[in-house]
Amino acid sequence: MTTNVDQAREALGAHLRQLRRDADMTGRELAAACGWLPSKVSKIENGKQTPSPADIRIWAEATGHPGAEAALRAELTMLESFFRDWRRQLKAGMRFRQAESLGLEADTRHLRVWEPNYIPGLLQTAEYARFRLAQGAQLHNAPDDIDAAVAIRMNRQQVLNLPTKRFDFVIAEGALRDGNAAPPEVMAGQLDRLMVTTTHATVNIGVVPAGTMWPFHADNGFWMYDTDAVIIETLTAELRLTHVDEIAVYARVHAALAETAVYGTAARVRIAAALSAL
Repeated sequence: MTTNVDQAREALGAHLRQLRRDADMTGRELAAACGWLPSKVSKIENGKQTPSPADIRIWAEATGHPGAEAALRAELTMLESFFRDWRRQLKAGMRFRQAESLGLEADTRHLRVWEPNYIPGLLQTAEYARFRLAQGAQLHNAPDDIDAAVAIRMNRQQVLNLPTKRFDFVIAEGALRDGNAAPPEVMAGQLDRLMVTTTHATVNIGVVPAGTMWPFHADNGFWMYDTDAVIIETLTAELRLTHVDEIAVYARVHAALAETAVYGTAARVRIAAALSAL
């Protein structure tokens, strides 16, 4: 399947290729003019490599189209909105990404979440959130604004009280028992909170029991915002998908995983068992 990222990168490459052709230059001639290997030109034009802003400026000047730089950089900005590395996002601090989520969740009526590894942010205690955010800050050398980031994450949870919204969380049981997610004393408080949240009017929490065969192997968590976007987080980047076909796939996966989960009393039994195991 072609993704938003692929399409945007291929479109940008095609526009750059047209500039080269308009200048009546071969790929090798353009590479020589830019001081690059010919393979770089080929990769960029075919959507296999994302050009940097400097690459776009050099390309536009070498093909005699310096006025095209602004439009091409706008395309690059759109491409980067789909795929944003954490180091760039967090260089000003952790709190800004939390504030962005605050706005996104305020505009969403139906949030669907799958999480195989951690307790989702909207369900976290302050202590659990602090541990998770501190690890992210350390990994990406972000400024130390953990207190502010935790405060915003806690503020985000106010949306759970709005009757106009619906939240469907599906969590693998392993996320309740993973000793790497947080220290035991932090995990204990987190599981207590999760137990209470299962009774919340707008929140539907499903736990997929350990040993259950997943209908689809979704080893990365994802967040679905209405039918507008899906956000997937990896160790190094955040992928934001808005293509209709992609969203449909994630909706299907979430629905299938939700069918394997247990809810209500049965979910609380699983949470209580994880708490007892501590």
